[in-house]
Amino acid sequence: ALAAGSRHPRAAAALLAAARGEGGVGAEALLKPTKVRGVWRKPPIRPRVARQVRREFDAWGIAWPLVDTSAPKAHPYDRWLKGSRADVEGAEHRKTVEDKMRAMPKLVAEYRAARKAAREPKRGKEAEHIFDQLFTPPSVMRQRIKRAAARAATGGGK
Repeated sequence: ALAAGSRHPRAAAALLAAARGEGGVGAEALLKPTKVRGVWRKPPIRPRVARQVRREFDAWGIAWPLVDTSAPKAHPYDRWLKGSRADVEGAEHRKTVEDKMRAMPKLVAEYRAARKAAREPKRGKEAEHIFDQLFTPPSVMRQRIKRAAARAATGGGK
């Protein structure tokens, strides 16, 4: 009765009979090609029809008469991916970044102090105009340096 509602009633009926052990032919014989006197013959039930009938059996709640014992072929894409370096070494990397970020305020302060010390003074008596440096005779520059050193030694003033 169920086979009558199938898209392939003869194939479904033959497979149902083979599942019950009727007809003297096993379900495997219906789905596999056979070699007769050195010549291969097509299977009585083609693979496409067998797939459709198998889906119908699943829909009807009937167990498929054949248990698929063949292992699926391995495909190179059917495996776990290794993951990126960040996935593998992620925890260690995050810990290193946290440690470095904790030390960052101190490093920034040191860098700013070094840049401030390296910067040329912009205002005040110490700063000389570029023209003074270029056009003042060396003798006058030496006198200015001596005066600046004497002022620094005595504690400042004019």
